[in-house]
Amino acid sequence: MRIKQTLLLGVAVAAAAAYLTIMPLNAQVTIDADDIGGVVTGPAGPEAGVWVIAETTDLGTKMAKMVVTDDQGRYVIPDLPKAKYKVWVRGYGLVDSAKVDSEPGKQLNLTAVKAPNEKAAAEYYPAIYWYSMIKPPDQASFPGTGPTGNGVNPNIKSQGQYLDIVKTNGCVTCHQLGNKATRTIPAALGNFANGHEAWTRRIQSGQASTNMVNTIDRMGTQAALKMFGDWTDRVAAGELPASKPTLQRLCAVAGCSIRPLRDVAALSIDASDLQADPAHKGLLILTATIRNRAAYPIGYPYLELTLTDAADQVVVRRALSPPEYVSGTVNTTTGIAPNGEIPVKLFIDASATVQAGYRLYLFFP
Repeated sequence: MRIKQTLLLGVAVAAAAAYLTIMPLNAQVTIDADDIGGVVTGPAGPEAGVWVIAETTDLGTKMAKMVVTDDQGRYVIPDLPKAKYKVWVRGYGLVDSAKVDSEPGKQLNLTAVKAPNEKAAAEYYPAIYWYSMIKPPDQASFPGTGPTGNGVNPNIKSQGQYLDIVKTNGCVTCHQLGNKATRTIPAALGNFANGHEAWTRRIQSGQASTNMVNTIDRMGTQAALKMFGDWTDRVAAGELPASKPTLQRLCAVAGCSIRPLRDVAALSIDASDLQADPAHKGLLILTATIRNRAAYPIGYPYLELTLTDAADQVVVRRALSPPEYVSGTVNTTTGIAPNGEIPVKLFIDASATVQAGYRLYLFFP
């Protein structure tokens, strides 16, 4: 079949994310005298969608500026005051790279460091992911029966009223919950047999202790201390933010199934190449390495492949569903593995057209 009728003749295992155009992957970026710029690469090539952070203490106050790499792993941190900076890479599925010295006006290529395991990757999750692990009293606990009953304040008539304090009109009106400082118990606070004891001590610390004690009392002191203590105990034991196991247990009863999360931002193209097939005139071979940077499975997206001419005008375009571009031996229902990589190989009959470049785009319909 000709390319204007179909692009795909043969497919090996495949998956892709983000937007890719043909250009030199290692070309230097253009910077001014007050910029720092370069390319971020990982084990499999350019790193798209990761943060590059520049920090200095040379100014009147500590200053940090961060940007996100493009689809080719390139970045520019613009308009920096003259100073010496520490520059490093951060991203989901990664751990912070070594901090490298640099100054405005310099090109600086950086190397991303893949997280060795899910626990290390989870340290960079937003605080709300960790706070979502908290387990409030169930609906049957309301109205509360007080300190001689279930520990919930009798003034709390429903779980919704309780959650209003937990999520909106309580501790979080003053400070974040779920960050490292609140999901763990610092050694400086003391030694405790369990989280309940630790939180009993914690809320009596600092200038805001009266506010903290009053907020806990609004929920019901014993119930709230048990809830927060259980949360930090589970974090200390190694539990990570995840809702899928709970949903799986519910679906086992209800007869439903849980599909992997559909999050294109968690996927990246680490390498890509389009070459003529030396054994077959008119055929092109598209290869790429795709990575799921998340610490959890991500669903297989749809792949849009576009061939362009020398003027970057579209010659032909086609969208492919996962069954069309993934080998039949691959179980797509389980998603792309956490921190997993997938090789892409598409054989394209381009004998009926003239093409000079291509684009790849992944989307979820």
